[in-house]
Amino acid sequence: MKIKGDIERRVRELYENGLSDYKIAKEVGSISPSTVWRWRKKNNLPPNPASGYKLKPTILADPIKLSYIAGLFDGEGSVYAGKYSRNYKTSLGIILDVEVNISNQSKEMLEKIVKWLGFGKVRKVSVSKSGRANYMLIFANQMEKLAFLEAIYPYLIAKKRRVYFAIKFLKSRLSKPPNTPFTNQELELINKIRRDPLYARKTRRK
Repeated sequence: MKIKGDIERRVRELYENGLSDYKIAKEVGSISPSTVWRWRKKNNLPPNPASGYKLKPTILADPIKLSYIAGLFDGEGSVYAGKYSRNYKTSLGIILDVEVNISNQSKEMLEKIVKWLGFGKVRKVSVSKSGRANYMLIFANQMEKLAFLEAIYPYLIAKKRRVYFAIKFLKSRLSKPPNTPFTNQELELINKIRRDPLYARKTRRK
């Protein structure tokens, strides 16, 4: 679908107001994010960062907090390659994505990290036999996952190799319009995450 006339004027207005491709498409209603992406490419316009995806300046300037989060992620965090069945909203035969989270029994600690980052969400995932709740810090989309992983990457030890491949995969997917078929390089990055020794030991324990 081509954007023209009143729709193009509305798209340009929303773009100039700083909305992301997804939010522009949602606001207009009759076009998809990939249509907005093609319109931007045709007009040589860079993407607008969606609100909430950028780390707070205070966390970027605080290596102590980032080191703390990275240490927690090395011990309690998870980054793995997920494979999903066909989604009715896409023409792709499979959906591949990188999942990122931190699990802990301290809701307060995870909520503190969300406050430091400026994004993320804490949810209760289970309750132990002793009655203690287990919580998980999760991220809403690929942009949030990428911002988080790039911030803690310099401070990681145990999961650094796997996070490196996850960052490359997320950057590659975010550089393309939604529903773009996976490239051979992206599939290889997914395989590298799955072949990581730490990942293999974790999946065997499940």
